[in-house]
Amino acid sequence: MRTLILSAITTLDGFISGPDGELDWIPADDELHRHFTRELESADMVLYDRASYEVLVPFWDEFDLRDDASPEAVIEFAKVFRTKSRVVFSTMLKPVDERAVLIEGDVASEISSLKNQAGNHLLIDCGPELLATCVKHELIDEYRLVVAPIALGIGKSLFGDLQGRLHLELLSTSSFASGAVQHRYQPAQRQPS
Repeated sequence: MRTLILSAITTLDGFISGPDGELDWIPADDELHRHFTRELESADMVLYDRASYEVLVPFWDEFDLRDDASPEAVIEFAKVFRTKSRVVFSTMLKPVDERAVLIEGDVASEISSLKNQAGNHLLIDCGPELLATCVKHELIDEYRLVVAPIALGIGKSLFGDLQGRLHLELLSTSSFASGAVQHRYQPAQRQPS
């Protein structure tokens, strides 16, 4: 049985992008690229919502691997990114690339089915709507949140669509030279009523 891991980078105030989708605040240095490359390498596949898929896949699939000006860590990330199978949850997106499977049906049952297959783990890279669905159905086994040392004040909140509280237990914390910090959490054990 696979585990589902949310992997995200946020600002100090919990945003995954600026109000117009800006990502220029991400400290995209070699250390962070190597970190996310290791996370990606260890995953069986990556699950996306439409918005994440439309931003990330064209950028990394079309990234010029022969560009001498690009750091080696960035090129290595792009190479690993291109090898991963993808699942995209969307009712509005058509078509998807040859490594992707488009799922338009019941998100909770489809993710449960993917988790019940043999393998290591699945990464999910998504926005607040798909995340809220996963939280509601208790599908996420671990939250890996890299927090960048910046506050935007306004933007798109990772947890913006949650309908209630999400209690987590801290597993570990690690820091990066850029000042970013990764917090790893698991869902807190439910207390008896």
